[in-house]
Amino acid sequence: MLEATTILTEGGVGAPSCAGEVQADARPAAARPAPAHKLSEQERQRVLDVCHEARFADLPPA
Repeated sequence: MLEATTILTEGGVGAPSCAGEVQADARPAAARPAPAHKLSEQERQRVLDVCHEARFADLPPA
């Protein structure tokens, strides 16, 4: 077992993970289109205005 660990830490396949290094995700970021049913800015603001009304002040978010 020690031999396998030595091989990995000397530059083998798992060298960075054995050394405790963090590797960044190499996958490209996906381009995500906006959903067709997305709220407009006016609709979004209206929802926020209703949520901030006094009648909802003492209610939990869920």
